[in-house]
Amino acid sequence: MSIQYTIKATVTTESESGCVRLFHGTHSSHVGSLVQGIEFTKGGDGYFWATPDHWNAWRHAEMAEQQMMFADLPPGRQAILAFDLPTKVLDMFQGQEPEPWLVVYLHGYRFSQACSEVLHSEIRNVEITFEQ
Repeated sequence: MSIQYTIKATVTTESESGCVRLFHGTHSSHVGSLVQGIEFTKGGDGYFWATPDHWNAWRHAEMAEQQMMFADLPPGRQAILAFDLPTKVLDMFQGQEPEPWLVVYLHGYRFSQACSEVLHSEIRNVEITFEQ
């Protein structure tokens, strides 16, 4: 399931009405797999993480870049995947039983694999910004 996106020179931080703007920081080599469908196993914990603070996402991207260097993988750039998600969808994810599809933390959201299909169908205004 491919995600439609645009590439932007700077991160758009404003969301459309009724939505929350979320950001996922990563290494540029992972962007291709993200737009093919958000992966819940890439980080090793079976969840997809996103934050409403684009600066936190840049910090995460920086850590991903450092991990690539330590693993002797080819250098790349940091990247941000930004998207809008309707507030009603976030609320629905939190209300799932017996285990919520979304856990809210101080610095972001942890999406479980169970929400994958709905998440892919509900995200909008997807943009990718690469480190300059």
